[in-house]
Amino acid sequence: MRLCLLNGVLIVAFYGVFFIYWWLLSRDLSVSTTFKATLAMPAVALILDYMAGRCILHDELLVRSESRIR
Repeated sequence: MRLCLLNGVLIVAFYGVFFIYWWLLSRDLSVSTTFKATLAMPAVALILDYMAGRCILHDELLVRSESRIR
């Protein structure tokens, strides 16, 4: 679960740094940029990471409840 959280934080940080550099570059150089489909891949990874984290949390809670029964 902690690895999913760390991965999510790193992906959000990547987008933050990317857009800050893009904003500074486009403001200073007045260049037009086009975004490729590969820029959306970390967003897809973030969604899948969230889904995996929810399933992992569900499994951890299930294991804890089973150990209480013993």
